[in-house]
Amino acid sequence: MIDFLLGYPHSSLEIKNFLSQIFDCSIERIEVFDIDEFNSLTEELDDFALDCVCVCIPVKGDASQMLQVYKYKLADSVVVGRII
Repeated sequence: MIDFLLGYPHSSLEIKNFLSQIFDCSIERIEVFDIDEFNSLTEELDDFALDCVCVCIPVKGDASQMLQVYKYKLADSVVVGRII
């Protein structure tokens, strides 16, 4: 699991394009949900058809404490080559 803190709201398509660049996968293999949609799912997601599942949660206030909860070390080449 990787958390991204985005400075302002983005459309599902923008998020899919962002994630497809980071994870080098097709946008058709990415699902983006808001938290209510995700929590109301009634059947399992097809993990063979998906490379990435994104759940968008709005955050207000100081997010620095939340960012300390989960950390994932990425190689510099991944950060430079895929994210920046």
